[in-house]
Amino acid sequence: MELRRAELTRSEVLGRIGMIPMKEKGRRFTLEYLNQPDFLRKINIIAKSSEDDILTVPCTAEELAQFNVKGLPHVR
Repeated sequence: MELRRAELTRSEVLGRIGMIPMKEKGRRFTLEYLNQPDFLRKINIIAKSSEDDILTVPCTAEELAQFNVKGLPHVR
């Protein structure tokens, strides 16, 4: 999903991820990477950069399985 640089904040990223449909409706997602210092560090680096950077949020197969991502673009 695309964000403007001004929108690139922790809360905005979490909010966008939270918009992905869950397989179990009403559940909250959990992604271990979002609790790592590297997550905030990368947000800060991208926010200060003038390049077209991509923030990648790695997740395990189990973490991805909580989302109903079938048919969504950019799911690897």
